[in-house]
Formats: sequence, C-alpha cells, structure tokens
Amino acid sequence: MLDTIGNIIITFTIITLLETIPARKLNATQLPRFIAAAKLTKALRAFLLLFTFRYLRLVVGIAAVYKPALFSNLRESLHRPCGKTYRKYAPVDVTVIIPTVTPFGPEFEATVHSALDAGCGKLIIVTVGEEKLALASSFCDSLDDKRADAIAIMVASKRAQLAAGLLHVKTELVVFADDHVFWPCGSSFLSSVAAPFSDPRVGAVGTHKRVRRSPAFPISADSFLNLLGCLYLERHNFDLAATSSVDGSVFVLSGRTSAWRSEIVTHGNFLRAFLNERWFFGKVGPLNADDDNLLTRWVVNRGWKVEFQTEPKALVGTTLGVDGGSTLGRWTKFHAQIVRWARTTARSNSTALLADREVWRSQPWGVYAIFLTSFVNFALLTDAALMFLARRAAIEIGFSLQYAVGAMVLWVLASKLVKTWSHFARHPQDLVYLPACIAFGYYHSLVKLYAMVTAGNVAWGSRPGLVK
Repeated sequence: MLDTIGNIIITFTIITLLETIPARKLNATQLPRFIAAAKLTKALRAFLLLFTFRYLRLVVGIAAVYKPALFSNLRESLHRPCGKTYRKYAPVDVTVIIPTVTPFGPEFEATVHSALDAGCGKLIIVTVGEEKLALASSFCDSLDDKRADAIAIMVASKRAQLAAGLLHVKTELVVFADDHVFWPCGSSFLSSVAAPFSDPRVGAVGTHKRVRRSPAFPISADSFLNLLGCLYLERHNFDLAATSSVDGSVFVLSGRTSAWRSEIVTHGNFLRAFLNERWFFGKVGPLNADDDNLLTRWVVNRGWKVEFQTEPKALVGTTLGVDGGSTLGRWTKFHAQIVRWARTTARSNSTALLADREVWRSQPWGVYAIFLTSFVNFALLTDAALMFLARRAAIEIGFSLQYAVGAMVLWVLASKLVKTWSHFARHPQDLVYLPACIAFGYYHSLVKLYAMVTAGNVAWGSRPGLVK
C-alpha cells in the first residue's frame, strides 16, 4: 500500500512538472543555451543552489521511505560491530512507566489498559501528591492485576517522575508512555517494539504516531485544529522514517511512547544528567521539557543504534487539538505546544551539533537533513526566495515567465503533500482544508523564528501544573 502511494506521489509530481513546460522550450537546439546560461546567470545558479538545498532531502527521503533497502549498506557501515549474543525479547521483559498529573479519565484509563493488554511484565504509574496517589492506587486496585502499581513524588516534574519510576524497574526493557495514548494493535504492540532489541547494538526504539481524527464536517475551527495535530505527527513520522532509513539518523524518539534498554536509563550517570540538564553553557535550566531529546542524544552519543519502527503493529494512537475547553482554549494550548516543540528543537539540535558532536560521525545525512536544516527551514522565506529567483532567472535566460513560475508553484504545492499524503489517503475529505493548512505552514515559519529567539524560555507552556 505504501509503495503504491509513493509511486502515485512521485508520478504525479513528475507529470505535473513536465506538463508545465512545453516541448518546444526544451528542444535539442535550445537545450545547450540553457546549460550555458546556467553557468553564466547568477540568478539561475542561486535558484539551483537553494532549490537543491531545500528539496534534496525530500527527494532522498521519498526514496528512503519507500525503498529503504537502497541505503542498507550505508546505514550498517556507520555502526560498529558488536560481539554480544543476539536474543529475542518478549512483552513480559518490558516495564511500562506512565507519568501523569491526572490519574483519571477515559484517556488515562485507555493508556493503562493498552499497556496491560499488550502483556507488559510490569506497569508503574507515577503521579504527584498523596491525593492523586490515592486515586491512582484505587484505580490499580480496581484492575485486579498485580502487574499494575502506583507511586508518587511531591513535585510535578515529568523528568523526576520518570526517574522515580526507573528506580523500580527490574526488566531488561522499559517503555515510557504519555497518559493519553493508546496502542490499537493490543497484544502485538510490545512484541513489535521489543523486536529490534534482539540486535545487541540497539539501545532505543521509537514508534510511529497517529492522532485520532475528529469528524471533518461540518467545517469548523475545532476540526481544523485537530487536523493540524494529525498532520504534525504525519510529517514527524515521515522525517524519522526517511532519515533513519538512510543512515540511522533519529533526532528524537517521541515521549508519547518509546522503548529503551534498561541498562542505559537506570544507570546513575544517566539519571544525574537527566535530572540536571542545562543549556547554553549552563545558563539555562535545569530543563524539564526536552526529556525525550536528551534520552535520544544520550543513547546516540554512547554509540548505540536507534531504531524507528514503522510497521503497523507499532502504531501509537493519541489525541491532539481536541482538549482545552473552548475553541480559543484549544488553540491557546496547541499554540503553546508548537512553540515549546520548536524551542526544544532549537535547544536540542544546537546541543547535538556543537556540544555532543557525535552526530557528525554517526549521522552525516542527518546533520544536513535534520540538524542544520532545522535552523534555516522557514517555508515562508525559502518559498518566497525560490519564486523570486525563478522569476529572475527566467527573465535573464529568456525562458517563459509563465511556465517558470507556474512550474515552481505546482512543485511547491505537490511537495507539501508528500509527507502528509498518508493522512489524506485515509481521510480524503480533509483536502477541503488544504489551503488553510498551507497558510498555517507559512505562519509556523514565524512561530519557529519566535521560538529560536526565545529558546531560553524553558516553561512547559501547555501544562502549567508542571515545573520548568
């Protein structure tokens, strides 16, 4: 199914571009003139340089997502061989830790039941304060399942809650799960997530996520906000699948649900770093957000492989853009989330490039496609620059202005569908929101610029009950 969708996208893009350029513009007598012009025209050279930088990662990403075998040799060459024995893990080898400040409600209960139904060996709920501990303990008692247990700390801090849960881990693998996720594949989920750990070089495994879609009609601000959440995670899935297939690059394993080798995350050195992370020469922090980024960097920096599971059994469902009370309240919460995510990206990627520096060796493709790109990838600016340069180059080399700009517009529009096509294939009715989605993408460029300037703000934002 994925191969079919990929072929449709690639074919559509090529046909769209070819149809915008008349054959007479590229005949044998004129082609040499355009090649010569490419060497002489500054605008055309600038256009080709920016176009290549902007879209090379997308073209390679498409190949990596749909034909990952093309890059298998490169991916393996970047990881050191290991003399340890390969072994198979089962769900019973997994402890699931769920940090929460709201140990009640249907979403929390669905998360707990997902973990137990998947066959985990142990489930630890970590909440805050005696009152919420009583609620969580009462819920565990109602389950009548000895695997479920609840503990509490006194301060609402996700990192501290995870660390408290890790002190009780006795299994070889541990899964961190947010309190509003569900695993649709039930008993198959943990088997799928644990499978890559049979390779003793693998230290962590990520899962692909999907937001539960609310009805598209009637058209409303609430439905659009939920759609933005759906598309955000679809793009995230595509980027992780693409870069991990090329050279094993993974910039972050989402905290919604991720699996880790216990010997790594229960080590005292890790726990001290996890609870005391600071940024910008130690002047910003300690950090509470960015927990999943530190976890990922810690594993990468110590030479472990990181795998991203894309098979259907490893799917994680979640909610996004549907809570927060009124429409204004939902938008405020969602906006705070995307600002926090953008700040997290700025802090973590700068740390990976400048402080850790391991990615330069082990993830060379990721350095370009993820880390460096994150600081210059502003669609509002790059698309405007490409349009300007395409128009300027067409004028300078005597090419049809209509076809040059038209081809560029169609390419940009087609490229914006690639990463999110899987969602629109499942929900074609959502195409009605496409113009608004593109407009929001340009607005998000401003959000990222603002987040980079204010990266020193480490507040959680969307969860005011948590400490910084």
